[in-house]
Amino acid sequence: MKSTDARYRPRPSTFGGSLKQLEYQDKFMKNDRRVAYDNDKMPYILAVHRYGHDANQAYRYDFAEFDLPGAGDEPEDYIVW
Repeated sequence: MKSTDARYRPRPSTFGGSLKQLEYQDKFMKNDRRVAYDNDKMPYILAVHRYGHDANQAYRYDFAEFDLPGAGDEPEDYIVW
């Protein structure tokens, strides 16, 4: 993926210079799901995201962006599982 692509995200130097950012094509993201809502019975759940990993390269580390509506502006600790 080129750095000019809209989905490109700069990565910290810990990713190393030899790794390239993969492009997740639309056909690989067709089953991705995201939902966020308020639930009085489970107020600790802000959102649920499900992503596939179709590159078959689970040995490579990566990062993902998550939208947490209602989380507020202050930094907090969150569990991403």
